[in-house]
Amino acid sequence: MIDQHSQNRLQRLQWRFVVGWAILSLAFVAWGLVKMTIDRTPTAMAGRANLDALMPWWVASTMAWVALSIMAWMLWRGIVRTRRESYGTVVMLILVVAIGARVAVLIGHEPTLSDDVYRYVMDGRNLAHGHNPYLDTPAERAGFPSDVILERPLSVLMGEIDALSIEERWSGEADLLPLINNPELHTIYLPTSQWVFAGTGLLIRENMSDPSNSTWMFRSVMVGFEVLAILLLIGALILRKQSPWWAALYAWHPLPLAELAGSGHQDSIGLAFMMLAMVLFLIAPRKIWGWTICLALAALVKPVVLPIAAFMLKDLSVRRFHHREHGEARDGKQKTENLKTEMREGDQFSFDSSHLRDSPWCILLSSLQNWKAWLLSVVIGALVCLAISAPLWFTHDGKPLDNLRETSTRFSTKWSHFGSVYESSLWAIRLVDPLEDPDLQWQKKDRQELQARGICLALVGIVCVIAFFCPAGVWRSSRAVLFAMVLFSSTSHPWYLLWALILLPVAFSPAVWVASLTLLLGYAQLGDVVEWETPTWVMWLAYVPIFVVLILDLARKVFFRHPT
Repeated sequence: MIDQHSQNRLQRLQWRFVVGWAILSLAFVAWGLVKMTIDRTPTAMAGRANLDALMPWWVASTMAWVALSIMAWMLWRGIVRTRRESYGTVVMLILVVAIGARVAVLIGHEPTLSDDVYRYVMDGRNLAHGHNPYLDTPAERAGFPSDVILERPLSVLMGEIDALSIEERWSGEADLLPLINNPELHTIYLPTSQWVFAGTGLLIRENMSDPSNSTWMFRSVMVGFEVLAILLLIGALILRKQSPWWAALYAWHPLPLAELAGSGHQDSIGLAFMMLAMVLFLIAPRKIWGWTICLALAALVKPVVLPIAAFMLKDLSVRRFHHREHGEARDGKQKTENLKTEMREGDQFSFDSSHLRDSPWCILLSSLQNWKAWLLSVVIGALVCLAISAPLWFTHDGKPLDNLRETSTRFSTKWSHFGSVYESSLWAIRLVDPLEDPDLQWQKKDRQELQARGICLALVGIVCVIAFFCPAGVWRSSRAVLFAMVLFSSTSHPWYLLWALILLPVAFSPAVWVASLTLLLGYAQLGDVVEWETPTWVMWLAYVPIFVVLILDLARKVFFRHPT
């Protein structure tokens, strides 16, 4: 029979083995990205070569995901207990491994999985040189008319671009234009991102203005924002008296490594501001201005964070309601002292109100009674958004805002990729009302796609309402809604999941965790660079595990919930 000392020693050895496995797997993920090359030439041979290039990265990502899954299981079971005095060592290890992997990808990898970063460079350098990024499209800068519909990408029209002898606004513009996707469209990126792009554009010197060095600078800045988000995540875990090892589930995950260090997606800007808002709410929930400003800045990267403000205000309203109901803290000074005491104690009540099991009526009543806080948050958020957006949107007789609205409308009504519920809804609609009449086919097709998008939007709204009125705390409600937006979106790129994934170490979800592996299969579309279609079996392989785990998890919570 094994004594307690031997058992503890065995568990420590198991933990070190799993941690080493996760680090080694992450190194293989970085190596797979460094070696990866993607060819977008519209040929079947290029598609097959792309799948061959993706395979080592997929395998390494699976290895890393399995190792991190075991780490999560051991943390959840309490097999590993981190002493507070060793927090510094743990945090340092997590950061060294995470930053080391990102630096390796930054040095050895060119953007291949996504080419969005080239648009960031154009927007940022335009704004840095005094040109509004919402006014001109890449096609217009290349000399094409504003209403042109390009049947070939600008990269194919390289010879024609050279012949037009573009008058560059800044060094390297002519070389960058052929690399930008959807060149006939104005930029879709929002003001917070644009100001960060401009600041990054100012860092680019004349001798480093080629596309490769420019994108490296932008990817480095995005990684800097992500490292800040990871630090805030670790801080949130420590504030909640959770082991900082949970942060490795995000910091060492292959998805952010590929999407932020590899492709340089702007989402890292929003992640940093969102995490700052979450931490500020943990520390000082009554200082509405602090976390509202951060959420407003994050919303001007992607508006997906807007429901989080409602969850925070609900949580704050419920706390005040129960303080008032129980006759506690009748004067303002005593109320402040009580809240400070709760924060020092670190109990569950100080972080969310989930243990109160409030009824929807109680939540609604408390929110109405706390209407001044809601109004203050709305006013502060609106003023921040106006201050950040006005210099870009409300110039040139409002033309920049009109261009943004046009591009956003096209994105929301025309584009679709890898959307699970959207594709299923569209299939069901066409099963009931098939496209038969050739004369009305395109008109009916647009109407059916709009109906499918309406179904998805309604489902997102339903999830938001349920999350608001359920007794879950801010972190779980936010993670649930951000995940629902991925599942119900008509376009579900893998990096969209990052907004929910970074909340997962605090508010774990098996479905989100499974999705962080299977959604990587969305890049299987690169195997068909002729028609750009995703095989049906890939959709099934990616989404069936997610929905099975999601249904089982919901059933467990509904039918096997512990009484309070």
